[in-house]
Amino acid sequence: MISFLHFLQGYYKLFVCGCCPERFLNLCTNKGILLWKLRAKKGGYEFFISRKAYKSLLSLREKTNTTIEVEGKYGLPFFLYRYRKRKFFFFGMCGCVAVIYFLSLFIWDIQIVGTVHYTEEEIEKYLLRKEIHTGIYKKNLDCTGLEEEIREDFSDAAWVSCDIEGTRFRVQLKESIDGAKSTEAAENDATPKDIVASKNGTIISIITRNGTPLVKKKDVVKKGDTLISGIIYIYNEYDELLETNVVRADGDIKAQTVYEYKDIFSLSYYEKSYTGAKKEGVRLYFGDYSIPLFLAKNSYENYDETTEYHQLKLGHAVYLPFAFEIIKAKEYLPVKKTYQKEEAKKKARKKLDHYLQDLKENNIEIVKEDITVKVTAEECVAKGTITVVESIGKIRNIK
Repeated sequence: MISFLHFLQGYYKLFVCGCCPERFLNLCTNKGILLWKLRAKKGGYEFFISRKAYKSLLSLREKTNTTIEVEGKYGLPFFLYRYRKRKFFFFGMCGCVAVIYFLSLFIWDIQIVGTVHYTEEEIEKYLLRKEIHTGIYKKNLDCTGLEEEIREDFSDAAWVSCDIEGTRFRVQLKESIDGAKSTEAAENDATPKDIVASKNGTIISIITRNGTPLVKKKDVVKKGDTLISGIIYIYNEYDELLETNVVRADGDIKAQTVYEYKDIFSLSYYEKSYTGAKKEGVRLYFGDYSIPLFLAKNSYENYDETTEYHQLKLGHAVYLPFAFEIIKAKEYLPVKKTYQKEEAKKKARKKLDHYLQDLKENNIEIVKEDITVKVTAEECVAKGTITVVESIGKIRNIK
């Protein structure tokens, strides 16, 4: 902040020398003149001083018989004076600042994090139906209302947070509730809520930190059933109701649930044999409009296309509606091949292991898997059920 004030006021870089430069510095201290970045230099001292305080040095220079040399002038006043004849440059700079300020009033980047079962594309389409898109005026966004709507419309969304940072709109989801996140949510939101079941299952364990538990171990629950109520009833020693409190329910509920698994793939497949031919190009974006630049016409029949999208931004979160995309295309020839029976089973098992690993990474415990793999003349089919233990708590406003 101090550096910014110095920039606005303007400041000098000076070198003082002569017979008594130390006496000169002592007089500056006695008169309360601020010097900074003072350092000894051959024959004298070098330091910075504000433009306003510089005038006070003239009388001290005569008293101490020292010489003051100006080594540099910095700050806004000197900058404006230096370019005083370049009016168009000045107005252009002001116009640029005004444009950036105007663009900062809108959302130019939407970030979605925390999705597991739902895809980012699903959430983006949902936001579009709510008329939330890049270019929307920031003041038209009701983050609190949108959080409640997402919790209602996405049954697996246990915790939702919407916030605006700079020109970026961020939606964070958690599709199952755990202690750490529920505690964090409770600290930030005291709205009375229940915890309900996000899916069917059998209760394995329940830990209640706040609220009234309505289920116990081995209870069978259905999707939407209240597990921990946000209503607390207080009774006296005669079991008479004294008081009713409404709180934000908080706790951990784990249940045994069943996932239906099905995966089908053809035994025939194509392997890519790259020819070495490739093309590159650039596409410029302004909002929803795009302009191809150095983008050669692609005549390849079969090719892989990769894109690198770069959106321009100022600092950490002030995104601008300008972007560019680097497009690369590599030609290949498709070579048809066929999986043998054992190869198909190994591929099916590998895909199943990848699916199970994804579940484990999301704190879902695998209890039992009952999957059968069948290979026909044309395809491989893997299907069955996977029994798991997972958190099924979902936050819902008390109705």
